[in-house]
Amino acid sequence: MNSARRQNGFALLAVVMLMALMASGLIVWAAQSHNMIKDTQIQTAQANLDNAIASAAQWAAVNRSKLKKQPLPLDLVALQTPGLNCQYRVIDRNSRQMKIEITAVSSSPLCRTQKIIQLNL
Repeated sequence: MNSARRQNGFALLAVVMLMALMASGLIVWAAQSHNMIKDTQIQTAQANLDNAIASAAQWAAVNRSKLKKQPLPLDLVALQTPGLNCQYRVIDRNSRQMKIEITAVSSSPLCRTQKIIQLNL
C-alpha cells in the first residue's frame, strides 16, 4: 500500500509539472501573437501608404494640366482606409518635365506613419 501512494504522488507531481510547462508555453505564445499583431498593423499601414502614393502618382500622370504649385489634398475614399490622407505639390515645372512631391499620412490610432516621395513626370 505504501508503494501505491508513492506512485500516485509521483504521477500527481508529473501532472503539476506538465501543467506549469504548458502555462509557460501559453504565456510565450501569447506574447509572440501580440508582437505579430503589432507587426501586422505596421505592415498594413505601410501598404496603405504605398497604395495612396501609387494612386496619387497615377492621377498626377493622367492629369498633368491640373497640377498646381500649392499643396492639394486628394480624395482617397475609394481606398476605404480611414485616417489616410494624401496630397501633392509641384516642386519644379518647365516645358518638358515636372517634379512633384507626394505626401501620404496615416493618422490611424494603431500606427501613425508618413511617407514622402518625389516624382518626375
